[in-house]
Amino acid sequence: MKKLIFAGVAALMLAVTGCKSEANQNPELVQLQDSVSMDFGKIFAGQYNAQVQYMPDSLKYNKAEVLKGLKVAIEADNSVNGQSYMMGLQMGLAIAQNVSAIEDQFGLKLDKKLILAALAQELSKDTIAIDINKIGAGIDEKLMKAKKIMVESDTAAQANKKKTEAFLADLVKNGAKEVNGIVCKTIEEGTGNTILASDELNVVYTMSTLKGDVLASSRGQAQKLSAGYFANLNKAMVDAVTSVRHGGHYEFYFNIGAEVATGGVVKPYDVVKVEIQFVPAEEPAEAK
Repeated sequence: MKKLIFAGVAALMLAVTGCKSEANQNPELVQLQDSVSMDFGKIFAGQYNAQVQYMPDSLKYNKAEVLKGLKVAIEADNSVNGQSYMMGLQMGLAIAQNVSAIEDQFGLKLDKKLILAALAQELSKDTIAIDINKIGAGIDEKLMKAKKIMVESDTAAQANKKKTEAFLADLVKNGAKEVNGIVCKTIEEGTGNTILASDELNVVYTMSTLKGDVLASSRGQAQKLSAGYFANLNKAMVDAVTSVRHGGHYEFYFNIGAEVATGGVVKPYDVVKVEIQFVPAEEPAEAK
């Protein structure tokens, strides 16, 4: 099978590059033309093979279909019509990738016929009649709303929500403090001043699920970060971090909420734990 596939590659490259200009009759130039053409094919094939080498077999592309796509793209001419066709092909690929990502992350199957109809309608106009930024913001809002609707009707998600609320409430009952929805548990109280939002922090941190799946970390090494950095994890984390002291070691817990990617390790309403050790700048060392 592999021999047939690579024979097909060679045949395709010869078919695509074998047509010479009538003016190119110099045998040496013809030989160089063919050689460079074949080398081009080998380079791109090598890049492709390197890209897919470590993919699971179930995710590897069908090489015969890859060749079909390559043939369409390579044979497009340089006229206005040819370039127009390639522009449409590039736009179509970008749209297909976004449609696939939306289905994976939000569970929505967009109607491709409606997408094409909207494209045709807008492309027929000679002026920019839409506000791209406004529509983009609207898409984000609609996707979040759709995700929320689906999660609210999901029995497993709602059961997980109650479980998470009970877990966080139990932490507070056992002495942890709550700051703007973030539950903070003290492992070791700091001896320095209370952290300010403007402070540069030297921290060792790990963000994980309760099951132990690591979502982000400093890999056991101290990193210099601002308190504002933790807003990337949860906006309320800034308030939580600025409620503790320099030199301390704390665990911060929060409900991730409904808006999470479908199929990931984090499920809607899961508890996320962020363990942070605030260490002096002169002590580089590892987490306790």
